[in-house]
Amino acid sequence: MIYLIIGGFWLSWAVESLIHCLNFRFWNRKANITKAIEILDISRDHWTKTAHYQKKSYYFEEVCRLIMTVAITAFIIGQGLPWLEIFALSFNDDENPSLFLSSWWFFLPCHFMLQMVDLIKTYLKEALIEPPASEDHQSSNFISNALALSFNVVVATLIFALGSLVIGSYEYWPWMLVGFFGVVVIFANWLLPLLEAHIINKKHYKTLADFSEPLAQEVEDFVKKHNLKMPNLWIDISAKATQKVGARTQGFYHAKKIVFTQKAAEEYSYQEFLTILAHELGHDSSHHKVWYFILIILGLIPLRWVLPHFSSPVLAAALGFEQSRPYITMLMLIIFGPIFNKHFITPLTNYPKRIFEYQADAYAVGIIQDTKIMSQALKRTFDQNQGLPVLHPWYSWWYKCHPALVERIRHIHKVSVKFRNSGA
Repeated sequence: MIYLIIGGFWLSWAVESLIHCLNFRFWNRKANITKAIEILDISRDHWTKTAHYQKKSYYFEEVCRLIMTVAITAFIIGQGLPWLEIFALSFNDDENPSLFLSSWWFFLPCHFMLQMVDLIKTYLKEALIEPPASEDHQSSNFISNALALSFNVVVATLIFALGSLVIGSYEYWPWMLVGFFGVVVIFANWLLPLLEAHIINKKHYKTLADFSEPLAQEVEDFVKKHNLKMPNLWIDISAKATQKVGARTQGFYHAKKIVFTQKAAEEYSYQEFLTILAHELGHDSSHHKVWYFILIILGLIPLRWVLPHFSSPVLAAALGFEQSRPYITMLMLIIFGPIFNKHFITPLTNYPKRIFEYQADAYAVGIIQDTKIMSQALKRTFDQNQGLPVLHPWYSWWYKCHPALVERIRHIHKVSVKFRNSGA
């Protein structure tokens, strides 16, 4: 059974590597290179630099995935799986039928270690792959980000400890579990963004007015002209963010804000900035954060029927455990959670996200009514981030929540034609 589990990890690595390889070969074709140069309206030398970055990034990610898979294999072979039983028994409460939440006492430390590995990988990539930072765009503080990550893990541990205490004593705990995760999602999108911007990493954020008064005035005039509600605009000045051009909408209720990276505020023209702002306002106007939250809850409802069956004595014995304890089985299922999420959940959730992006683009077209400016803003984003305007369909569907640049520009022009026809 242990070797079957190891085989699962290596199969996951092989599938992921295959998809990345297909995309690498796809955009490296001569026809697609010519197409990319035409779309971005750049020189071949400029594209050569982008291609060089993408190749280095591809090899870096492949090496990292291989190292992680080898490390997991060595860990499982060296330690086996029954050691989880010893660990889990030390936190066991036989009176608590919550077979999922008690597993989090094991999962959260593992989650913290994996997040730290990801943080270290990000900084290695920034040092080895990303272009050298200017004095204004120095590397962000690793210690500050590590402390923020630690704080999030501590808060999550306390939340799940409380949830385990309350839900575990409830007769219909699977239904309670779905509701509990709903509360966690709201918490993560309400209180944590407030803590992040105002306490944990306060020095990494500035309001738009504090960052650039002229740009803030342009936004105010734009909002008044189109009878829009004034958004809560912030600039992320952390170094990791300043390496990229982009914006995001985050948070619920009074924690809701639109965050631009510092490089975006510096590189975009005023018209391009307002175009990207219109796109983010489109997300807010269509309540995409709320809809995505609803999709998460709908996805959790099947747990109501699945979870009680995870306590199978046969499954526990197959995993090498001497005692048939539900939460012990859940420990292994949680370990496989990231693989399940990567190959099944992520592709499914990316589909509605891409629809949301198209809807936000359509909203921006209705306000800006200038496809040339919108296309220019999107091209600048891809160009500055050294992104790929064409992607292999499998790679795009599997990993990307945003459509490829060529797809978005095609959609913008299609929507613009509809607006003109309806106006006529």
